Amino acid sequence: MHQRTEDQKWQPLDRPGLVQAGDKLRFRIGQNEYRERVKEVLNAGTDEEEILYDRQQNFYFVTSMVVLGTSAHKDVEVLKSSPGKNGRVFSANFYRLRDPLRGRGRS
Repeated sequence: MHQRTEDQKWQPLDRPGLVQAGDKLRFRIGQNEYRERVKEVLNAGTDEEEILYDRQQNFYFVTSMVVLGTSAHKDVEVLKSSPGKNGRVFSANFYRLRDPLRGRGRS
């Protein structure tokens, strides 16, 4: 059985610059828990860093708002992606919970 190394554990999002495209996220909005994969990071490593996890619906959050606790996204954690064959990012057994708020904006 594959064992996770220390850098493959969920860690709280506590600063800009921690997240990269391909990383996995888990967070709460209200009482609902979500798991998403990061599609793009805008303004990486700055106070204006934005984590985009659904391009089609334009779902994203601002890292500094998560850190300050002012975002609707709560308890945000990151699981760093691991390179697979040919350097591609993959994840075994990663699932996505269905979002009852699809179609509504979030920040």
